[in-house]
Amino acid sequence: MIGGMPRASAHGIDHPLGQTSPENGGNEPDPAFGRAIAAAKASESSNTVPAVQADAGLATIPAPHPLAEPDAIDVLVAEDNEVNRVVFTQILQSGGWRFVMAEDGEEAVKMVSLHNPRLVLMDISMPKMNGHEATRAIRQREAELGLDRLPIIGVTAHALKGDMENCLEAGMDDYLTKPVSPAKLEAKIVQWLEPAATRAVAG
Repeated sequence: MIGGMPRASAHGIDHPLGQTSPENGGNEPDPAFGRAIAAAKASESSNTVPAVQADAGLATIPAPHPLAEPDAIDVLVAEDNEVNRVVFTQILQSGGWRFVMAEDGEEAVKMVSLHNPRLVLMDISMPKMNGHEATRAIRQREAELGLDRLPIIGVTAHALKGDMENCLEAGMDDYLTKPVSPAKLEAKIVQWLEPAATRAVAG
């Protein structure tokens, strides 16, 4: 697999998506993520960001893997929260998946056309176009062009009654609530990527 690396076990790396730090009352993101983001921005030209101090240990925060061919992208992540994008980067690189990031729903729709990903992780609450609207736009494009159905997993901090139904009604195939553990997210990615790969081989 491309871009794979062992998952770091230092504090701040294995936090579930959306989790906050108990040290600041649970109202703000873990400060370790802030340091990781700063290090990532300072080393954009590198494939791997230098290790940054994370409380008692050191953690390496890898930058998104450089793009190869458009049809080589495994996962498109549509997520407007910077902290969560760092966590997604850790999980996807540890699994060796090629991926791209979109910061809002409108960008996600464009990147589906540009990169032809095999799976989309779609945040629900995003600016410009929310996850439901972006999913409907993707499904409309598939219908108009006669394309195969792209698996889309909704990822949201909402856990209200009817949220799952709303995601499925919008055209999503699955649904995850935050905080999402790395193991649970990895299992869901494998679940949806393997059938897609089987269909591609059969075709």
